[in-house]
Amino acid sequence: MLRRRYFLRLRSPTSMHCDTNCLPIAYNSRPADMAMMRNERCAVYLLDTSKSITLASVDGPVLLLSAGPGVVQEENSKSILRVADGKLYASWEPFRSEEIRLRSVDGTFFAVQVFGHTGHMGQSKTACEHGDGVRSDVGTKLLVENALVCVWAFEVEAGAECHVHRHLRDYFFLNILASDTIALDEQGKPKGPVSRQEAGQLTFVHVHPPYPVHGLVNVGSQRFRQFVVEFKQKWPPSRL
Repeated sequence: MLRRRYFLRLRSPTSMHCDTNCLPIAYNSRPADMAMMRNERCAVYLLDTSKSITLASVDGPVLLLSAGPGVVQEENSKSILRVADGKLYASWEPFRSEEIRLRSVDGTFFAVQVFGHTGHMGQSKTACEHGDGVRSDVGTKLLVENALVCVWAFEVEAGAECHVHRHLRDYFFLNILASDTIALDEQGKPKGPVSRQEAGQLTFVHVHPPYPVHGLVNVGSQRFRQFVVEFKQKWPPSRL
């Protein structure tokens, strides 16, 4: 298995970590369009209260992520989207137009522009092809699913562990809170050292067979909170 990971932290974009099963790539600076991350799968933007981000629908649909509460505005139409509570929230194409200009009025929001078109690429492998009983739900709650993505909330209380699961698709995870975790192997036993993830850290993983199976135990003092976005279609042509 070969995995590619992009590690970006809002406070320290050049930080990087890898294990024995990944090929790490770290940005020395943000891409020219100020995306937190851009690759063949997607571009991820942190929405700011001081300026707007302009995205064209021809480049791909937009997924909006928030840990709430907060308010985001689409400035062309003056439309408002409010997130009332502090739950992990995801919305697929909440604003529809040829060009959208997004700005956070209050709270933290992330816009994810997804590259890919239904019918142009084959679907990625599914859990039923393995038949070994390992779960393929890679989060604790499914927030959005369509032909392009599965978006998960992934939350684990301090001292608790998540179920062991298999990753079948390329994905990224985005930490909402700082966390300290230890990986679990296929049998659910701890392995390796404590892994530190900072709030705002964004990691992309390019998955290859044999598909990775793991879990985690939260050894930190607060809840582990993450978005996990899986890409359901095969790797598209380069969009860089």
